[in-house]
This record gives sequence, structure tokens and C-alpha cells, in this order.
Amino acid sequence: MDKEPFHKEENDKNFDNKEDEDDGDFSPLSAPTDLTNEGQLITNFKRSGDNSEASKDEAFSYLQEIAKTPLLTPKIEKELFAEFGNQRKDVTRLLECFPDSILENSKPKVNRRRCNKDGLTGVEAWWTPMNISVVMENMENEIRSYKLRMYGDFVPSFEGIEVNDEIEDDFITKPILEKLWIELNRAVSHVQETKNAIVQANLLLVASIAKQHNHSKSALTFLDLMQEGSIGLMKAVEKFDLSRGFRFSTYATWWIMQAIKRALDQQSQTIRIPCYVGETRRTIEATRAKLARELEREPSNEEIADRLGNIDVERLTEIVQSTRRTVSLDSPLSEASPDATISDLLADEDQSSPEDELLVNADKESLERVLNTLTEREKLVVQLRYGLRDGSEYTLAEIGRRLGISRERVRQIEDEALRKLRHPTRESLLKEIL
Repeated sequence: MDKEPFHKEENDKNFDNKEDEDDGDFSPLSAPTDLTNEGQLITNFKRSGDNSEASKDEAFSYLQEIAKTPLLTPKIEKELFAEFGNQRKDVTRLLECFPDSILENSKPKVNRRRCNKDGLTGVEAWWTPMNISVVMENMENEIRSYKLRMYGDFVPSFEGIEVNDEIEDDFITKPILEKLWIELNRAVSHVQETKNAIVQANLLLVASIAKQHNHSKSALTFLDLMQEGSIGLMKAVEKFDLSRGFRFSTYATWWIMQAIKRALDQQSQTIRIPCYVGETRRTIEATRAKLARELEREPSNEEIADRLGNIDVERLTEIVQSTRRTVSLDSPLSEASPDATISDLLADEDQSSPEDELLVNADKESLERVLNTLTEREKLVVQLRYGLRDGSEYTLAEIGRRLGISRERVRQIEDEALRKLRHPTRESLLKEIL
């Protein structure tokens, strides 16, 4: 428990040591750029990337800082991860020694589905090096409450008290509890130091991948991409299985790229879209580019869907349209006309066009000519009955009260008016209006 975390002290030149050749070299996937030439990576960054000079200077300084940390040789990498695994086991063993009442309320929110997938049970299912800070903070509060509950002034002695099995299993003496807490803090510190050493030694890998996604159209700056990629790197450190025989850089590359791509998907759009939609869109675009080379023309959505095989044309069209870039309506049309905005070009759907107003007025005039062929009373009844006067439709009784006649008489006048309107001479005019 008192062993200090392993610190790398070998120089970069040991990277090519023959005794480590059986561990495998960097694959093309594991090294998108030549990580052994930090100076070249930094020089290339100065020539391209972020448009902001201030951001460029910050990123350049950051690259110089992380380049001071030497890369891990295969031998040191193995020793670090072996030490990391043992330290994690120490933390798990110490956590299992604490009373269940303390552990139960110290658990952070975990992905139960992921735990089941990884086959984790017990304490290992809910603590990780990434959430251990939250666990320790929760445990500190729970231990304080446990001490008050078990050792406080209101519990002077257990003599004469009937102790059931549940209380007995949950009880631990104060000296042992305090010793466990000290040992746990030391073990957690070792885990974090070893993890940080691995992460620091692989930040150049993050930089090389972030540089590939750092261009003028990128929604994130280089430093933002580095931050997102570092999160993926930390996840890779926790998930890496040394027994599989691969180099860590090979395994970490996928996690770093995934973290960067997801960040770009979530933050490059004004309206956030799910990550899987962004991934599907990239697959569609890659297939589109491949078909364009084969056919020597722009492929249709039907051809792309047919090549993919697992998506229909309608769904493909929805995904392509959902990832289109949005534009603010307040954006100026051009630099020459800064006062004119895009919203000035859009039609107001609530406002009728001059053409529509002309047609409506023409229809009103035609309808008025047809109604003028009726008597004054018949015309008024039809207008009130069908809302042609003020837009409101009236019942027979309401019209009767207004005209001072009975409801039945209003119905008779309406029937007579409709009979006249059905005459062929009037009916043809009404059909033109409708």
C-alpha cells in the first residue's frame, strides 16, 4: 500500500530498444503522425489550423509544454499499466472493507447497462478512476454521519442494547475506520498519479489527432479539440486491457477520435443532433464520395441507399437534411449591404400577397352580383346565415329576432333563396367563384 507510483525516467532513445520489439510497433492507426518528432508536429501546427492568432499562440505554447514529456517505451508502458491495475485492485479491496451503509450512499450515478456489458459486479461496478473524486467526496460526508451515528455522545455504550445481525455487520470500530480512510486516500492518490503519468505521456497522440480535425471550418478551436480528445484518452486508460498484447496507442486512438468527432457533432450545429445521426451522416458522405469516383458523377440518394443496404431513401434524406448548416435570419446579405438581412427576403405567411387580395376582391364582387339577383330579405338571410356579412354565422332564431319574424319564416326565406341560387344562370357564376 505504501509503494510509490511508478515514474518514467527512461529517455526517448529507448523507444527502439531491441528487447522491447516483441511488444509490437506503432501501427498506422496508432500513430496518425510521427509522434517521435515533436518539433515537426509543432512546426506543422504553426503553418495551419486556427484562424485566431491569439489561440494559435496559446496552442503553440501548450504543444511545447506537452512535448517535454517523453514518450513511453513498450517496457515502461507495460509496467505502468500493470502498476495501475494493481493500484485499482487495492482501492477496490479497501472500499469493500467499509460498512455497507457508508458505501450505499456514496455510489455515483452509473450506467447499469454498461456495467452488465463489462461483467462488473460489487464495488467494481460503480467506481472508476474518473469518478473516484465524487466517490471520495460522498464517502467523506457519509463517514462523518456514520461517526455521529455510531460514536456520538448520544450513543455512550452498546451495553444493554440488543444488537441484531444487521447492526453488527454494519459496525466498525473508530480506529479501524480512520485507518481505512487514510489507506484509501493513499491508494486513490497512487491511482490518480499513475493515470496522470500515462495521460501526460500520450498527449502528443491527442495533439496529432486533434490537428487532423483543426481547420478553418471546424466549430472548435485546437485547444477545445485537445480537451475533448483528452477526455477520450482518459477513458481509454481505464478501459485498456494489457493482457491482449496491443500497444496502448493503438487502442487509445479510437477513443480519442470518437470523443473529438462526438464533440464536433454536438457543437458544430446550432440545433444539436444525436451522435449516431452524425456518425451515420459521415458514413453517407464517405459512400457518396466513393460512388462519385466510381460513377464519375454525383450519385443519387437511391444509389447511396442501395450501396449502404441498411437504410432506406426516406431515412437517408432525413439524415442529410438534419445536418445542414443553419443560418441566422439576422445575418447580413452581404458586406456591401450590412443593413439588409436574410429575413428581408422571406415572405410573411400571415400577410396576404397583392395577387391574393385582388382575387379575393374579385370573388367578393362576383358573389355580390349573384346575391343582388335576390330580394333584399333573401339576400340578408343568406348573408347572415353563412357569415357573408360580418364573418359570423347566425342561427335561424337569431336571424328571426333580428328581422322580427318567426324561425320557421326565416327557414322558408332561406329555402327560397337557395332554390333561386341553384338556377343554372346563377349556379355557373357560383362555380367560377368556388
